[in-house]
Amino acid sequence: MSQLKQSLEQLKSKITNLKPELSATEVIKLEEELKALTSEKDGELEYMQSLQCQLEKLKDFVTSHLKCIETLKVRFSKQQQ
Repeated sequence: MSQLKQSLEQLKSKITNLKPELSATEVIKLEEELKALTSEKDGELEYMQSLQCQLEKLKDFVTSHLKCIETLKVRFSKQQQ
């Protein structure tokens, strides 16, 4: 995310230096684009973190159930003997 922001800032700086006559509207458009891209990346990061959390919960759930199944197998095999 910071790399994207840095690249956009560099681009904005280069454009400003090349064309000092840039209107305030063009500068505002660039700033709005930067904010939108940054917000989009933040949203993607939040979504990925949410998925990671859900995967961890699912892993814990499956692990605990596998342990229960193993315990039941042991008990059942002891009863069969």
